[in-house]
Amino acid sequence: MPTVITKTIKPDGTGDYLTLQAWITAQGADLPVLDQIRRAVCYSGGNLCSGGELLFLPGWGVKSDATRYYDIVAAPGHEHPGYWDTGKAYFQAAAGYAIRSYDNVVHLTGMQFKSNTNICLYAPPGAASYIADMCLLNGVQGLGTDTGAQVHRLTHSQIVVGTGGLALYCRGNGVTMDVYDCTIIAPSGQGMAAYLGCVFTSENCYWKAALCYQSSGGGAVVNKGANDATSTAEATNPALRNIPFSTATFVSVTGTLDLHLAAGSALIDTGADLSAIVGSYDFEGTVRPQGAAWDIGADEAPPAWKSCGGAATGPVPTAAGAASRGTYCVGAATGAAPVVVCAADNPTCAGVLFGPSPTAHGHAHGSGERFSGRLFTHDGLDMVWSRGSPETRFSRAIPDRIFTVQ
Repeated sequence: MPTVITKTIKPDGTGDYLTLQAWITAQGADLPVLDQIRRAVCYSGGNLCSGGELLFLPGWGVKSDATRYYDIVAAPGHEHPGYWDTGKAYFQAAAGYAIRSYDNVVHLTGMQFKSNTNICLYAPPGAASYIADMCLLNGVQGLGTDTGAQVHRLTHSQIVVGTGGLALYCRGNGVTMDVYDCTIIAPSGQGMAAYLGCVFTSENCYWKAALCYQSSGGGAVVNKGANDATSTAEATNPALRNIPFSTATFVSVTGTLDLHLAAGSALIDTGADLSAIVGSYDFEGTVRPQGAAWDIGADEAPPAWKSCGGAATGPVPTAAGAASRGTYCVGAATGAAPVVVCAADNPTCAGVLFGPSPTAHGHAHGSGERFSGRLFTHDGLDMVWSRGSPETRFSRAIPDRIFTVQ
């Protein structure tokens, strides 16, 4: 088993390093040691980028591989929430690439990366590989590769590029790019392009672009997924063509994009089971499937919600410890009575107080509140997550919603 050497990256100065580049620089030529994984656990509190510069991973003559690689992960509770959020762990380069890696295998989990002017993840000619899971990439381009023995894999991730941008491109013999369970947004631009012998494969992805797939010849191969959905007529399955990039499909498609699936989205329960390839979860760790089948894209929506009609239902206790795990409802009226839930039969839930009238986007709800399990509403829009205690934040307003304590 490889030895894992873990360091913390905290912008407030309480970790091992302030920035990711400081951590990379400290690795030096020691990285090629066999059976050694160098892991950076990243926290919120500011930009993990130093002075707006790219994260540069030099090649040291000995390629990292399956038993020696960089592993950059967001700390529990610091993962991106499905939209760009500088309140979570993030890396934003002011110019150039966000990451440029030579001859290294780089694993990325739960992170958000942005380049203001260029590609988020770039692999120059050589043997670099990016393995990104549950990430958010935001830039002029998402991932770009050049010639060499490169293997790239994106799973459960969201790629958002600017107007007219190209989300993904691969080029050259020996380069492969596999994209599974992803949501790719390239307004008026291109979703992907393969050049000169690259082999590109996607499945269970949603593509929003003027042109979703492009093969520019030279032996390039594009394998479109049978369960890919497109905003154009390019999808293999006619039922998954012309799926609009609108609030009929996603929670928010203007301003701050929120790519959680909307209630009634055409992407719900229309995907393929890829558990044997990528595991059974979405970008937030939600178990797939939640409904009759997998959803398409990075998000797996909870079961369809039913309105409470404005009235609180189910046991609505007034003191912690008075209720077990189960389904409850928050009334629609502003100032509705607080709901206190303590799942006595669920050891992961120590007690939670919601109310009165939970509000939108991360507002806390009083003092002394605690929730160390998972709670979600049943419409796919309103999520409450806790990967540690205490956690008292709603990701959206939840009046007139049924919710479940697990």
